[in-house]
Amino acid sequence: MRRDHSYWDEYGFSYGGRRRSKEDWAGVSYRDAFKANLDYSVRLSAQRIYYRLCKATQLAVARQVDASLNQGFVPKVKPQIGP
Repeated sequence: MRRDHSYWDEYGFSYGGRRRSKEDWAGVSYRDAFKANLDYSVRLSAQRIYYRLCKATQLAVARQVDASLNQGFVPKVKPQIGP
């Protein structure tokens, strides 16, 4: 059987485009933010989720201290990523 290589790749039948990765079906989590083995675009979206979660956590803690804080709260300390 002769294969037309526009429809086949080295792993089997392909519908075109790139091969699906785990991020396509499993999604991206904040846990993927600093994994060096992932593509830059995947890490960037994961870092956005991570920093949004950090800011929300800092706001929640600051509201426990002062309940009159609003959404314009700017934390004075940034999250520490490394040791």
